Amino acid sequence: VSFDVDGDVLSDTARKTIVVYPTPYADFDVSNVCDGEEALLVSNTNANNSILQSWTWNFGDGQDTTIIGNEVNNAINHLYEQSGIYNISLMALTDLGCRDTAFGTIAVNPMPVISFVSDTNAFCGTGDILFTDSSTLESGSIMERYWNFGDGNRARSPLDTILHTYIPYEEQLNELFTVSLTATS
Repeated sequence: VSFDVDGDVLSDTARKTIVVYPTPYADFDVSNVCDGEEALLVSNTNANNSILQSWTWNFGDGQDTTIIGNEVNNAINHLYEQSGIYNISLMALTDLGCRDTAFGTIAVNPMPVISFVSDTNAFCGTGDILFTDSSTLESGSIMERYWNFGDGNRARSPLDTILHTYIPYEEQLNELFTVSLTATS
């Protein structure tokens, strides 16, 4: 500050030390899941030479949680009850009050409801059965079907129908086979 008083220049200086603490860099990874499955959210936070005090996860479905700890990275599982797109955030807070927030999204896809029909449930001797996938899916489409025919044979197919030939081990015995279908959307 300078003043001109009767031709004399008067000045004064004030000094103050300011401390700037490092800010953490919040980041996380998450993979899409199906409804009813737990999502794994992994923090990739960089403490930036600080000590992390806590993380607050907001899962985008009305739930959040705070983890107290000084580890740089943490992981948490969260169960999404319904399919949809959810906005997630992770806020990292240091022991000196510095914070950073990372944002991302997760797609929670609907699970298919698996069912199938066959053109027959019984026959004599060697015979073919045509199986038809009648599964339903809220949105999206079924990309792959894994059939287990119960006789030691299995097949993978993108098609919704498949023909399988059963050959009895011994003609005089009745044989029962349990057939299963696993579908992936």
